[in-house]
Amino acid sequence: RDLIAIVSPEREPFTKWAQRYLRNDAGGKAAKIQLSFEELCSNKAVCKAFVAELQHHAFKNNLLPEEHIAAVHCDPTAFESNDGGLFTSTRKLRRNIATEFYKKEINQLFTETDSKEVLVALKK
Repeated sequence: RDLIAIVSPEREPFTKWAQRYLRNDAGGKAAKIQLSFEELCSNKAVCKAFVAELQHHAFKNNLLPEEHIAAVHCDPTAFESNDGGLFTSTRKLRRNIATEFYKKEINQLFTETDSKEVLVALKK
């Protein structure tokens, strides 16, 4: 059983973190490469590093292995901006609508993790 997450990261801190990761990963050679927030969100290396960061925090905070996130989809669009009506007026997630809205991404994440069960963690 793998846990996946669909996240809508905060633009500024995520961009700084991802650019720093890419520079460090390239040994400082990528210092002049500036990717947009959208490009960073769709960058496979950045997403894998983000998962590693989440797993590090999970381990550090003594979470059980089944509570560790195995794969992430970074959506550059804030959840509130999606026209899919993902939230009620009281800011509660409409899980059925969210699952349908992100069906393609969810299937892709589970294909990557070879998981058979769907556990979705939507996190802002």
